[in-house]
Amino acid sequence: MGLKRRLADLSYRLYDRSRHRSAFDAATRPGTAPDFSGLRQGKYALLVTFRRDGTPVPTPVWYALLDDRRLVLSTEERTAKVRRVRRDSHARVIPSDARGKPLAPVSRPSAAS
Repeated sequence: MGLKRRLADLSYRLYDRSRHRSAFDAATRPGTAPDFSGLRQGKYALLVTFRRDGTPVPTPVWYALLDDRRLVLSTEERTAKVRRVRRDSHARVIPSDARGKPLAPVSRPSAAS
């Protein structure tokens, strides 16, 4: 394993430990917002994906909002959130700060693209 990959793995662990406590509470709530309009002003969102057993996993991410119905996220292909989305495209998105503290209601898009 290369140095770059090891450093990336260490940074993922650091971000996991610094995640805000309320991110996990928000991840268990059902989506109520009909679209991404709550994400217009921010630059961070809490992406909630689901493990095989149905456990929600909240992850703070940067995003770009194309319109109220399309959201673009960028991450490395080998991350766990990518594997979870490929297996089950249902996800929730919550406006948040950089640590994942929720700032608005949960959006539940129909499916990830």
